[in-house]
Amino acid sequence: MLKNIIEAERDQDADCTRIGAVVRLAEQDIAVLKSGQLDPDEAHKKWSEIRDQTILAVRDVRRNVVKRADEAKETHREIIEAFFRERGAHPGDNKGRPLPEYSAILQEIPTKGLLDHLRYLVQIGDFVRAQSVRAAFELREDRYRYVLAFEKILAQLAFAEGTTLGKNQVSVEGK
Repeated sequence: MLKNIIEAERDQDADCTRIGAVVRLAEQDIAVLKSGQLDPDEAHKKWSEIRDQTILAVRDVRRNVVKRADEAKETHREIIEAFFRERGAHPGDNKGRPLPEYSAILQEIPTKGLLDHLRYLVQIGDFVRAQSVRAAFELREDRYRYVLAFEKILAQLAFAEGTTLGKNQVSVEGK
């Protein structure tokens, strides 16, 4: 999987470079048009041609970039899920399920406050309560505002604890 990630990153960079080159070429063509003495209708027609050519040249490359970005997000989620699945296998930690009494306390904390609370739990290494915060977060109606920050904290937790990437799967080393 690590090889696929490196290859996807390389492809992503190459496609972004291709898009940049197409845009620069279009900018140069537009600059040439500006310096020419064309009547307004002819200039508009040429600008439209440049725009259309640029869109066509970028369309498929952009689709590939978006597809790889979506795949990277999914891999990111899989790593976090694998981390919590593996962490839930230790005795005495409620098998990775949220703690009911702790979950009730979390209902009193605003969604933004859950981020700070999760950071604290990551610092002290309380993975069971971090799982409870994660479950509480998923139930919040306003979570969409904080999803990126929340997932970033979870990723830091997962990667800091020794995530390893297998050939076709994601596994987490238990400590």
